[in-house]
Amino acid sequence: MSVLRVVVSLLMLAGVSAAEFNIAVDCAKGASLPKAVAFAPPDTTIKVSGSCTGPVVIIREGIKIDGGGTASVSSLNGDGFTVNGATRVALNRIKVTQATGNGVTVENGAQVSLLNTTISGALGTGLEVTNHSSATLQGATVSGNAVFGIDVKVPGMLYAAVKRSPSIGCGIRKRRRSSGSATVAESPIAVICGASADRRASPSDRRSPRLDVTSECSSSSTTRLSELNR
Repeated sequence: MSVLRVVVSLLMLAGVSAAEFNIAVDCAKGASLPKAVAFAPPDTTIKVSGSCTGPVVIIREGIKIDGGGTASVSSLNGDGFTVNGATRVALNRIKVTQATGNGVTVENGAQVSLLNTTISGALGTGLEVTNHSSATLQGATVSGNAVFGIDVKVPGMLYAAVKRSPSIGCGIRKRRRSSGSATVAESPIAVICGASADRRASPSDRRSPRLDVTSECSSSSTTRLSELNR
């Protein structure tokens, strides 16, 4: 049994309230932030120093991680932080950098606040919020991430794109609202590839107002395209 687990167990046996838990994690001295978070009871404040290695997964309520403005977390094996279903989570004054997945993922009804936290260098999205979750940012910086800075996904979300003109030299001349149809899909890849997930959206579908796009070519011909205006 690890030293951290023993300490937490003794505090609980002694009747110490979870609200009183404060753990110091110094990654410069070999401490593991992922293990500290895994063993910490709800409503624990973890004060972090040094350069830590993720991924860090938070599943308990009220976990607060404070990097003091100098600590950092990187991950060569996925997301820097994943907050899965836990509420009242705080990531304060910490640098999340160089994650091979997302910098921070908030999922499955989780709720997290980020105070003066920096997210950068992720190969995925800086901050991804999905599946009925929420995130509050105050003084935070999200920049330099490969896919998106901040991305919010909702259940049943649909995707669409302006179709490429079939003629070389064409460009969009104007757009106007129309009652026409638009091709939508369950994922961006399906839109790009024209996969079987595509379906036709009817004019009565309130999630899919349409725009007609008129493309103008170098020749005298024009082509009408249909775009979903999300």
